[in-house]
Amino acid sequence: IRGMGGIGKTELARMVAEVTLAQCPDGQIQVDMQKDGVALKPEEILRSIITSLEPSARLPDELPQLAAIYRDLLKGRRGLLLLDNARDGRGLDALLPPPQGWAVIVTSRTRFHVQGMIKVDLELLAPEEAHRLMRRHLEGSGRSVTDEDIEVLCKRCGYLPLAIRVAASYLATYVDWPVARYLEALEECRLECLKLEDADHADVGAVLQVSIDQLRDRDPVQSGQWRTLAVFPTLFDAEAAAAVLNVPAPTARALLSGLTHLSLLTWDEKTGSYGMHDLLRDCALEPREGWPDPPALDDAVVLRHGRCYLQRA
Repeated sequence: IRGMGGIGKTELARMVAEVTLAQCPDGQIQVDMQKDGVALKPEEILRSIITSLEPSARLPDELPQLAAIYRDLLKGRRGLLLLDNARDGRGLDALLPPPQGWAVIVTSRTRFHVQGMIKVDLELLAPEEAHRLMRRHLEGSGRSVTDEDIEVLCKRCGYLPLAIRVAASYLATYVDWPVARYLEALEECRLECLKLEDADHADVGAVLQVSIDQLRDRDPVQSGQWRTLAVFPTLFDAEAAAAVLNVPAPTARALLSGLTHLSLLTWDEKTGSYGMHDLLRDCALEPREGWPDPPALDDAVVLRHGRCYLQRA
């Protein structure tokens, strides 16, 4: 299950696990494959699973021996393995259980492919779906919210499921905030108003920032180029990106493909265009301590952007 942060990959995986519980007589195993944004090694994950099933097991250090013990332990059992939040496909083969009797779900922000598995790419909610989700989360809150308010709320949440849930929780929590005032605040400082301090996974900006931090740690140059692309307020093509980044078109295409692979950009096949989600764009434009100023706001970048479209016009 692939898609950007906050789009509901883990929720969908857990729902599948819940409805298949009766088909898993020997249990279900769920593993978060990252800790504090750092990918766990396959050896760490295998030790954790084996120890949970056999607390007294004496384990070797080498991955092949651990994998053999792991598969032997699961052999003859029936269950489901949920590998949540995989950074990429590396090391995944060692974690796959015996195919007989086991189902496997993998979730990831990275769009890698695993041979033999069915891929599910989660996209943003359609407006009608977003409206239903917002109403469901507002049920019992005591709020009187019009259809027009619901429409504007969902639009300012970028039709992202996590943002919709947090916005509804915000309104239910801060009862002294009129809906109109909250809508104004979402317009002015969206990320600040999509955060609840006393709730787990209720900071939309922090959830999205995980992908941005990982890109910066892996490739600071690409990180800066991605932030530069926030100069585009809507869809753009590879030639426009090349003009704004001041790089050759093939270089721009390779970069855009890699960023789409990481779910930091979207690809619209109908128009042959790329895009950056509104909330990710907010993150890219937000000043951060210890980071360079947002490059998309640099005069030279804005000038190249304007010149590109002036020439086209």
